[in-house]
Amino acid sequence: MLRVALVANVRTPPYGNNLNPLVRAFSSVADARVFVPTDDPSFTPTGGAAPARVPPSAVAAMASFAPHVVVCLGGGLVIPPESRSRLPGKPLLVGIALSDPQALPTSLQVAPAFDLFFTQDCGSLAGYREHGVEALYLPLAADPEVFAPPVAARKSWDVLYVGKWTPYRDALLSAVAEFATVRVLAYRGEVRWRVPVGPQVDDERTLAEEINRARLVLDPTRVELHPDPAWDAHRITPRALMAAACGVPPLVEERCPLDGLLTPGEEVVTFDGTPAGLARVIQRLLKDPERLRQIGLAARRRVEREHTWIARARRVLAQVIELRPAFARLRPSEGGAPPA
Repeated sequence: MLRVALVANVRTPPYGNNLNPLVRAFSSVADARVFVPTDDPSFTPTGGAAPARVPPSAVAAMASFAPHVVVCLGGGLVIPPESRSRLPGKPLLVGIALSDPQALPTSLQVAPAFDLFFTQDCGSLAGYREHGVEALYLPLAADPEVFAPPVAARKSWDVLYVGKWTPYRDALLSAVAEFATVRVLAYRGEVRWRVPVGPQVDDERTLAEEINRARLVLDPTRVELHPDPAWDAHRITPRALMAAACGVPPLVEERCPLDGLLTPGEEVVTFDGTPAGLARVIQRLLKDPERLRQIGLAARRRVEREHTWIARARRVLAQVIELRPAFARLRPSEGGAPPA
């Protein structure tokens, strides 16, 4: 089997919720093992804000595994050239950016160190080209086994939002809270919300349970807090796909580049990017529960059909084999070793 070393900070909550599904996917199609940089006390994660060199201890552990492929998952992780030389057999290095366009400056710095580099944001591809960096698009996905509809749906609130505080998101949720029940799962220690908030969710199954108790999941896609006020971008996040996998309609702005992931009006709900516009859309949908149910069902079917992390892992390994034909004899399998 193809041996794949996965470098990922899966033990950093709540970001493990985004990384663990991809780790499981690779483990299902290859002999995959996880190496966690934060296990080394000398490593300081950057959250993608700057390159984060994989510590020598993790590289030494990888060397004993002798991987054919090393995949760095998000966080600006990069293996320095001097460390790469210590890996036996010259494994192929693959980088997957999971926070573009916010982390695009960091991605542009680390991408040249990889043989293959993927971005989850189709809108960032032009930025890579402008800087002479070759990058491939790897759309976000979901794990439809963990994020799945319950046998019996029990709705507790109208709208769920999970994530960071920003002035824009606060304005959206405050407008919705005027007429609907809102559930906000805040980041730990955040006190700026004007609406009541619940605790940070650090594990996927609890997150799936929270999603399934909502009628709609709001996933604001406007990228904020950029130093250039003229810079305006939107990008979808994993939470929209998690909601879709649960059969709960996700809500995103009309300007969000969905790139064929979900069809507006059929598998995802869109609004004009204003608090008033969001309120109008939600008020209309809450009066039509059958419409909500149909959108959720269609979203779930779309994820199962096209947007699973296993399908994404296979796509990455197909690109690996195309670049290194000798690996064709080590084709991905239906099963794989569990992550260490």
